[in-house]
Amino acid sequence: MCGQSEECDANADVPIDIQARSELCHAVTVRMRDGWEAEAENWAAFARTPGRDRSHEEVNLPVLRALLPAPGRRTLDLACGEGRHLRAVKQ
Repeated sequence: MCGQSEECDANADVPIDIQARSELCHAVTVRMRDGWEAEAENWAAFARTPGRDRSHEEVNLPVLRALLPAPGRRTLDLACGEGRHLRAVKQ
């Protein structure tokens, strides 16, 4: 088990040496990262178009706003995503 992805762990009972397993896990991780990077622009366009992500607008965003501290208090955005939560906080 390499601990890097479920796809790697799914092959845990296949006889394979440690070096080969490490290379396999790295390849899966790189392909996943490449996939995310390839879709980043499409995701940003989707997330930034009002009315496209209704579950975010109707469920996630109201909960986020309810969890925010009062105006004037500090908020930390850990920069996971394309920035829509920070934009919502600024409004």
